[in-house]
Amino acid sequence: MQGYQKLDKIVVRYILLVAALTLAIFNYKLIFAWVGKLWMVMTPIIAGFVIAYILNILMVQFERILWPHKKQGYWQKSRRPLAITLSLLTILLVMLFVIGLVVPQVYNVATEAIKAFPVFISHVEKWTHQLERVLPDNSNPVMSRFEIDWSTMLSNFKSWTNDFLSGFVNTTLSTVGSLASIIVNGVLALIFSLYLLMSKEKLIDQFLHVLTTYVSKKRSRKILYVLTTLDEAFTNFLTGEVIEATILGVMVTLGMWLFRFPYAGMIGVLTGVFALIPMLGAYISGILGMVLISVHSISQAFWFLLFIIILQQFEGNVVYPRIVGSSLGLPGMWVLFSITIGGGLLGIPGMLLGVPIASALYRIIKRDILERDGYSYSQRQAFLRHAPKDSFQQIAKDEAKSINP
Repeated sequence: MQGYQKLDKIVVRYILLVAALTLAIFNYKLIFAWVGKLWMVMTPIIAGFVIAYILNILMVQFERILWPHKKQGYWQKSRRPLAITLSLLTILLVMLFVIGLVVPQVYNVATEAIKAFPVFISHVEKWTHQLERVLPDNSNPVMSRFEIDWSTMLSNFKSWTNDFLSGFVNTTLSTVGSLASIIVNGVLALIFSLYLLMSKEKLIDQFLHVLTTYVSKKRSRKILYVLTTLDEAFTNFLTGEVIEATILGVMVTLGMWLFRFPYAGMIGVLTGVFALIPMLGAYISGILGMVLISVHSISQAFWFLLFIIILQQFEGNVVYPRIVGSSLGLPGMWVLFSITIGGGLLGIPGMLLGVPIASALYRIIKRDILERDGYSYSQRQAFLRHAPKDSFQQIAKDEAKSINP
């Protein structure tokens, strides 16, 4: 009787699962709309968790420095607020350094570009008029075979240029319009992150209380093992990213000074900032640098693009896997693999999440294999040498002999 009751429960579960999947399939648009709305509402909270996690890395280091032997009293109570303040000041000083170095030069470049823009347009118009006079018409027996309408091509080029400029202006205005919403969400996220940091130990204890109450001891230990491994991987990843970005920024700055490119300091800082995006960041900063240098000199802009491509190949295949991979304990091949898969699935967020997640999985699987593996290196190599001579029938016979010797 108990067996039938257990079977009935399993059948009911599968029926409910099929019904839920059917409802989800027929109402997927409504579900996606609700998920999108929930994501918009949760954005400040998610951003607050991210900010708190990043600040926590600095906060822990400051707490180790600030009178670590004081366990009670005023010193112990003031350690956390002071550590948070120092962490915020550190990030603020870095941001002010980047802004102070980049913004004035960007303003100068933009001023030069605005002054040069009318001259550029007049040159383009003169060039198109000259081109119209030089290009052969369709009366030419050779060109008539190709049926090329040069006037239509030139008019299409002019209309494309106008559409591009108007689209650029509209995009800029819409970006400025959404800036207020970004600022409000940023302030809310920062306030939420401060609450998280001030109550870190209490929140962790509440999470453990809920986990151990509703989950068995064995599963609780497994969950905590996975979470602590992920935490260590993300911490090492962020630390390695900052070190690698600093090295790349210095390399770009020194290389630009060596080859006498303009705006070396500014582009070096931009490269260091964008290098926090794995592998792709240097190319983004390279395109921005090329645009900025092109205002000064077109030829230097192309030479700079060649320089940044060569440097990025060296950085992506040598520096990045060694620094970030060594800090994560992840071989360089798997670093490139995780970035490729993560970027292909989720874009830039996938690149940022792929490496630490792959590192955590690598550690968990590696430790599990070491604990389970009962064969030595020589035995595994013997399996490999014997594999070409093996067969399914022979394997079955050997297995039967091992069970019934």
